[in-house]
Amino acid sequence: SEAIRLLDGPGGELADPVEKPESRLGRARALRSMGKLTTEQAAQAAHDYKTAFLLSSREDWDTDQENIEDGASRNPYAAWEWGMALRSAGEYKQAADAHALAAFAFKEVGDKARSVISSLDAGIDLAATADVDETKSVLEKAIKSTTTVEGRDVELLQRVIAKEGEARIALASVLWSANDKGGAESQLGEACLRLDQLDADAQAREAARVKS
Repeated sequence: SEAIRLLDGPGGELADPVEKPESRLGRARALRSMGKLTTEQAAQAAHDYKTAFLLSSREDWDTDQENIEDGASRNPYAAWEWGMALRSAGEYKQAADAHALAAFAFKEVGDKARSVISSLDAGIDLAATADVDETKSVLEKAIKSTTTVEGRDVELLQRVIAKEGEARIALASVLWSANDKGGAESQLGEACLRLDQLDADAQAREAARVKS
């Protein structure tokens, strides 16, 4: 906070241009590292991410929003974190937009797994809004995309499965509220199955590690 105050004060324009966005990003991440945040703390973190992206844009776009999106696209990890901060602040539609941006940015750099995770998070965000149709569309598409994820990073693949389970539970809740009981029960059952498989796999790997 002191660094940000100095950079925003008189003479701050003389600092290295990267220092301002980095100081904002640093404070946002420091806040998120605290664990469970108050709504005010989460909103502060989200604002810092947004400011960091605005300041790190390398193009002279017509609007602040375009500059923010450009800055976020250059750091997909931070874009995903921004979405989580917005979710914690209760800004679910904005969180979904941030996670969708992260999904696109990860896809652009060839990180399929994290792109899918971000898409699932966008759907989970929307499940907290009143837009049932968009929520169903985004969640169903994101869940379907999990089958395309491959790789040797076991922990990352496990994160995809865990996030898929979370997304299916969110979709089940939306379907239940929309009076589609059968669809809700199907999604919940599949979520439980996937999470059970994840747990069994983790136990098997731990047993193999201990045995070796």
